Amino acid sequence: FLSENALEVSSGRLIGGRISIIIKMLILLLALLGLIIVFLSILIFVLNFQLIISQSAPDIRLLLQIGYKPAQISQVLKSFLFKIFAIVIGISLLGVFFTKKFFKVWLADQGMQLPEGLHLLVLFAAAILAACFIFFNYNIINKQVLELYK
Repeated sequence: FLSENALEVSSGRLIGGRISIIIKMLILLLALLGLIIVFLSILIFVLNFQLIISQSAPDIRLLLQIGYKPAQISQVLKSFLFKIFAIVIGISLLGVFFTKKFFKVWLADQGMQLPEGLHLLVLFAAAILAACFIFFNYNIINKQVLELYK
């Protein structure tokens, strides 16, 4: 019917739908890539700290032999871990702040707006991830010091 009457179908809406699907797939791909990078960086951080503990194993054994309790040694290592983690979190928050500020200005030039602040879900997920990270590493520190004690 369309070709017999020399009519055309508007494809503008179809193209917009395709572009929307492609953009959503790209955002999903970037989110997955970001999660992989976060996971690998946490893994490297954990392995690096375990390497520090294993390299200082003779010193830890000596401290245990002269009477220090495993809890005291673990506490020193935990405070060192917490200081390093706080520095990393601070640098990360500064990076997020400046990146969002840059994109807010850039999007404003394009005629779009970003909301102020971070979404509560993002902050909640970051707090949960940080708490799990610290809890996991504290347990590893306790276990490694106790293994050196035996």
